[in-house]
Amino acid sequence: MIVVHPTLPLADGIAFDDMTLLATGAASVITARRLLWLTEFSANGRRYGGTVLAASESEAHAIADSRGLSEVVIGLAVAVGEIDP
Repeated sequence: MIVVHPTLPLADGIAFDDMTLLATGAASVITARRLLWLTEFSANGRRYGGTVLAASESEAHAIADSRGLSEVVIGLAVAVGEIDP
């Protein structure tokens, strides 16, 4: 069983969202430079989304694989921002 933190993007102590601590402005620049890849994995009957910062899709796959969470790269991010509730 993978233990997922209730409020932080951590699974078994492994960070699965590289963008967590970056401001939206920084995330926008990284996304515009085509360096942000979206990921997902399943744990305990739920799906979780994450991100990987990588220069290429093959590098994104290597980083996701190295986390050991059976994380799958689902594509390149094309936009980021905040959503008003």
